[in-house]
Amino acid sequence: MALSSKDLEKIENLIDVKLEFRLKPIEARMDTFVTKDEFYTFADKILSEFRTLREEYLFINHRVSDHEERIEFLESKVLT
Repeated sequence: MALSSKDLEKIENLIDVKLEFRLKPIEARMDTFVTKDEFYTFADKILSEFRTLREEYLFINHRVSDHEERIEFLESKVLT
């Protein structure tokens, strides 16, 4: 049995309604997605904070190393 043009039109309308029903929630959520610029701006802030923390860690680690050497020197003087 061949489909008539009315049958094809009904199928097309049904598909359109189903697609519209499925796509509306996606379109509503599109506002919550971030753009590339927003993402890169946020990532840049995080990376700059990470860079700052790393520099501070290196500075503090060096100071702790200096303290450790000093403590070892003073312990050697006190204990001998």
